[in-house]
Formats: sequence, structure tokens, C-alpha cells
Amino acid sequence: MEHKNSLKRKLGEASFVGVKKPKTPEELVEWFRHLYAYKYASIFAHGKIMLDVGCGTGYGASELSAAAQIVIGIDIWREGIIYCHLRYGDRASFIRASALNLPFRENIFDLVTSFQVIEHINAKMVNLYLEEVKRVLKNGCTFIVATPNRKLRLLPFQKPWNPEHKKEYDAKEFDRTLEMVFKNSKVFGLFATEKAYLIEYYRVRQNPLFVYILSPLFHIIKRFIPNFFLQTMKRIMARKTNKSKNVGNRYEISIEDFELSRENLGSCLDLYGICRK
Repeated sequence: MEHKNSLKRKLGEASFVGVKKPKTPEELVEWFRHLYAYKYASIFAHGKIMLDVGCGTGYGASELSAAAQIVIGIDIWREGIIYCHLRYGDRASFIRASALNLPFRENIFDLVTSFQVIEHINAKMVNLYLEEVKRVLKNGCTFIVATPNRKLRLLPFQKPWNPEHKKEYDAKEFDRTLEMVFKNSKVFGLFATEKAYLIEYYRVRQNPLFVYILSPLFHIIKRFIPNFFLQTMKRIMARKTNKSKNVGNRYEISIEDFELSRENLGSCLDLYGICRK
């Protein structure tokens, strides 16, 4: 209980400075999901030398810089790193580099974070990614990693519908993957109050009819029909009943609507791995 109270005190107020302000309930919940990870990591970051792997547009590294002694963000996205330098260069350092080949010597960082990255890495390369993090992390120090929960987003045997995701994980698989490299690791889930949870649930839920019947059928017949009809079918197949708009318009959502727990991980929004070297 003391840990939860401490976390709520340190989460503070969320800011949209330097990022595109969310315009819909779905965007707002997604923003708070991502921001929560950095707010949580900031508890571990006080006075530390730390690395953020997959820093994106840099707002997370900027958030961490308020607590950490030194923050370095790396990302393979060239335009993103340029933006990071321009927007947050006075708060953190940014380097264009691959998560599979970190440009640092061994045992240099007190804390490493990597949020919404592991799902973008080919499953055959995930061990290399984790080994690289372990290599640059000091003995006894912490690695925090977060990824979407497959159980919430995908039906059984379904491949990721996000074309940029190579593999998505459920809690057991995520735990096994981390333990192959980090023997001391625990998996938590990010949960939300009902109002926030339903917004994300309706955003990502899948229709079995589309997944198991219409989508395979589409791939079979697409070679035999004109492109105009293909595009029309894609729009129909992508259309979802999104009740979350009604849910979101009735409530105010804040970062305090989110918290970590180790219970009922199959229904969480995101999975968090807390690993010690």
C-alpha cells in the first residue's frame, strides 16, 4: 500500500507539452498508457545514469530527465532522433542506433527502459535485444520493459493486426522470454478503471467473422477483382463498432485511472517486465 501511495504522489499531473494533444477518448487513453510507463520508471530513475531504448519522439526521455542524472535515448528512426534533438536536446542526449547493437560499453547504465519496442522486433532477434540490454546494464540494476497484452488485442492464432508488430505476447510467453536472459524478472499488468479500460477494449477488440472468415477470403479473391472493389472491401472489413466514443465522452480520464498489478494478467492493457541483472 505504501508503494502504491508513493507511486500516485510521484505520478503528478500529465502534460501534453511537446506532443500532439489527444483529440479523441481513444487517443487520450493511449497517451496515458504510454506516459504511465515513464512516470513509473521515474521512481527508479532518481540520480541514475539511464538509457531509453526506442525513445520515439523523446517525450519519455524528457520526462525521465527530471529525476535521472543522465538520460540517453536511442532509436533507429532518423526523423525522430532529429526531432528529439530539436525539442528535448537540453534535457537528454539522443543517438540514432539499433536496439540490437547498442553503441555503449558493458556495465554502464543504472537503469534501462524500453517501452512498446519488443513487439516490433522479429521473434528470432528478441534474445539479442535482451542480451544487449543486459550487457550495458550494471550488475544489480534494473531493466523495465512494456508491451501490449496479446490476450486483449488478438483472438487465438491471430497474427498482429498492427503491420509494424512482428510478435505480440501474453503474460506467460512474455515471462518465459524475459527469463531466458534475466533470471530475476517479474511480470506485472497495467490496468485501468472501467471508464478507461472500456475505451481501449473497444478500440482493439476483434470481430471473429472478419478474422477467421472474411479476411482469409479476401486474401484468396483479391487477385481476381479490380482494385476499386478491393479498397471498398478493405474499408468494410476495417470498420468496427466503437462504443468507446460514448464511454469517453461521459468521463474525464487521468493518469490516476491506471495502475500496475500482478493479478489477472490475461485482461490487462499492457504487460510490464521488471528485470534485475
